[in-house]
Amino acid sequence: MKTTSTPRTQEAPSCFEAALRAFLRRRHPELLSDNDFILRRSEDAAATFSRGRRDGHSVYEALELSRAVLYDGLRFSRYDTLFEVVSEWFPEVAPRRRPDFCLKLLPLCTQVFERYAPGDDFESTPAYRVLTTELIGIVQQNLDRYGF
Repeated sequence: MKTTSTPRTQEAPSCFEAALRAFLRRRHPELLSDNDFILRRSEDAAATFSRGRRDGHSVYEALELSRAVLYDGLRFSRYDTLFEVVSEWFPEVAPRRRPDFCLKLLPLCTQVFERYAPGDDFESTPAYRVLTTELIGIVQQNLDRYGF
């Protein structure tokens, strides 16, 4: 039986997968366990790269096209925003404890983040400052809860 899908090559998705995992580790650690998302996004990026090369784009241009697919909707990071707030406003949270502290607080911030429509350019909007002010309040309310 003939299949209509393109067979998965091992090298292409794995290099995109490694890049995405490294990016998620830094910017969206809460997404690292979503293997289906990571695999799907990596395969889409690899397919975009292949299509770009077939269409005559240079390697660099095809990589840029694939990166746009790989990181679509991920440039703004709830985790990064919270981490930045904690780092700037709460020096009593030791640097080595900030990542875990922020991961614990992130679910408590969901309702605040959902009141905004943060896209890839959200950090340059006036609403971003309002969001960070609200996050400062949540962190302040929860410092004692997590032992700081």
